[in-house]
Amino acid sequence: MRRLVFLLFAIAASFVHADERDALVERLKIDDLTPGRVGVYSRYASGRPRLVVVATNVNFGEGETLLIRLPDADRGKGKVVDRDDLEAGGESVSFLRLVDPKDVVVEHSSKHSVEGKIYRVMGETLIEISNDYADATTAPDLDGDGIPEIVWRGYGAHSSCGWGIDGRVLRPRATRPSTSTSFTFPPTMGSPRRHTTDYASIAEAACRAFAC
Repeated sequence: MRRLVFLLFAIAASFVHADERDALVERLKIDDLTPGRVGVYSRYASGRPRLVVVATNVNFGEGETLLIRLPDADRGKGKVVDRDDLEAGGESVSFLRLVDPKDVVVEHSSKHSVEGKIYRVMGETLIEISNDYADATTAPDLDGDGIPEIVWRGYGAHSSCGWGIDGRVLRPRATRPSTSTSFTFPPTMGSPRRHTTDYASIAEAACRAFAC
C-alpha cells in the first residue's frame, strides 16, 4: 500500500512540475523557449519560483544559460541576473548534486556525443565548474569524500586489436580549482558502444586512474 501511495505521489509531482514549466515558458516570454529548457533553482517561502535557469537556443551554434530572478508574485518576467555564453544551442536544463546539493546541468547542441556545462549558483551568479555534461549515471563518488566526480568517456581510435576508449575524470571542488585525470580502456574486439554504456567499468577504470 505504501509503495502504491509513493508511486501515485511521484506521478502527481511530475505532472505538477511539468505544468509549472509550461507556465514558466508562458511567463518568461523568451523566443522559442520549451519546457525542457527551463528549471526552477530556488523558491520563495511562498513556494513561488525565485531563481530560474533557462537555456536559450538561437540556433545550433548559438545559445546562452540565463539565471533569472522572478518576483514573489504570479506574474512578471523577472530580471536576468547572470548569463553565460554556451557557444551552442541550449537543449535542456537539469539539476545534479555535485559540489552543492543542487548544481545546474545545461546540455547543449553537439554533432556527436552529449555535451554541456555545469554550474554552481553562488548568490545570483553562475559559476562554471565543468564544461562536460553529467547526470546521475556518470557522477559517482569515487573517492568517498561526499563530492561526486564527473566521468567523461568518448570513442578512441580503432586498431587491429579492436576499439579503444578514452576517458577523463573531473573532480569539481568548492574552494579550489577542479582537477582532472585521463584514463584509457584497452582495445577490445567488437563495437565501442558496449564500453560507452558500461558505466560500472567506466567507474572502475576511473577509480584506478585516481588510485582510490
